Amino acid sequence: MGRDIATRLTFDPRNESSPIWSPDDGRLLFFGDYPGRSDLFAIASDGTGSLETVFSNDTGNIPSDWSLDGKSIIVQSATAGMGVTDLLIYSSGEKKAEPWLDSSFTERTARFSPDGKWISYDSDESGRMEVYVRGFSPPGGKWRVSSDGGGSSVWSKDGKELFYLSPDSRVMSVAVGQGTAFEGGAPVPLFRIPGELLNLSVVTQYDVSPDGQRFLMNLNTPTQGQKMITLVSNWTSLLQQH
Repeated sequence: MGRDIATRLTFDPRNESSPIWSPDDGRLLFFGDYPGRSDLFAIASDGTGSLETVFSNDTGNIPSDWSLDGKSIIVQSATAGMGVTDLLIYSSGEKKAEPWLDSSFTERTARFSPDGKWISYDSDESGRMEVYVRGFSPPGGKWRVSSDGGGSSVWSKDGKELFYLSPDSRVMSVAVGQGTAFEGGAPVPLFRIPGELLNLSVVTQYDVSPDGQRFLMNLNTPTQGQKMITLVSNWTSLLQQH
């Protein structure tokens, strides 16, 4: 920012997106979009070194979160096909991925709690998207935290709140107990989103500051001077009216 200079990190002509910082800020994890698959790559955030392939298989994979201890990466994977995604855990030490939540429903946009005990995620198992929490290891127990639909959960830095977005574009807050078992309070609306949030279901489009007082959101804004094109079909019939 001080030098007003941008540094390019990747040079592949294909789509590269959904970047996630490593816990030490030294690397960026992202997916590279290949035809029919999405592989996970990492690169040093200062531009040094070469591109590293972190995880590759024959399906689409998008990184959701990186645990604060740096040992685990949660991956949204399209292994089930037909638009259904499951959640995998990639172990940095063992350098392999194992299924974490494998079902006939869609699970997506997962986040580790700051202490690493819990994972929040979206699922449509009830017939619509809701936010759930499960224990990370082992993935036992399940609690629904949203009360009337929701998605895109984000934990506060101290782990005492879990935020999510309601279907009517409000940011909701759920108080989280600090005991050994998960305890979530009733959802409380904080504010309505001031505009239209960019609709990318595979990536959470907002985040909260460490003090929990500010939110950064990726909002759609109309293009300056944008013009619309209207297509009129069967226009000759209009001539007959005159």
